[in-house]
Amino acid sequence: RVNGLGARNAALAAADGGAAVLAVSTDYVFDGTATAPYAEDAAAAPACVYGASKWAGEQAVRAVTARHAIVRTAWLFGPGGPNFVDTILAKARAGEALRVVDDQRGSPTFTGDLAEGLVRLMAAGGLGTYHCTNSGDCTWYDLAAHALACAGLEVPLARTDTASFPRPARRPAYSVLSNGRFEQVTGWRMPPWRDAVRRHLEAAAGANGRDR
Repeated sequence: RVNGLGARNAALAAADGGAAVLAVSTDYVFDGTATAPYAEDAAAAPACVYGASKWAGEQAVRAVTARHAIVRTAWLFGPGGPNFVDTILAKARAGEALRVVDDQRGSPTFTGDLAEGLVRLMAAGGLGTYHCTNSGDCTWYDLAAHALACAGLEVPLARTDTASFPRPARRPAYSVLSNGRFEQVTGWRMPPWRDAVRRHLEAAAGANGRDR
């Protein structure tokens, strides 16, 4: 209801007020069987309820108003909510054994960079469908290893596969998105994910220092 009808209601309200609507969507609208980054016009084939609900939202927004920007992103991390990077570091500091999936590939995206990307896109008057993730791609294992290194934590980290971590919802094995249209419209390239992780951890460390 939130991802499908909620997106439709937001589009209706925007159209009512003579405004454009910006809807944030997900890499989960794809099934993960690709071997090269998904372009904006690649066929959607969600493999789980979450992906299907976000795809329903995309379709609803498109049906309500031509004045829309739909931005798909992926693997988000940042302040203000739970995320993979912070969870891995918390587990490492608690002395937990770390086993991380190494057969799912995507593009980690810092919410601060995504926010800047959205502002740049709106400033450029971009309408239509776009992808916006930090540049580069990796597996969850690669992301965990880089986060631990940035935090200066030397703890055992083992590789595992998706089959060893069954989840109720199927995760795409490959969900790297191509930012080509976003870069063309904004003239800006999203920063590399490795740099984004470093900046996220530096900002978190600074915030913790201020809290003390």
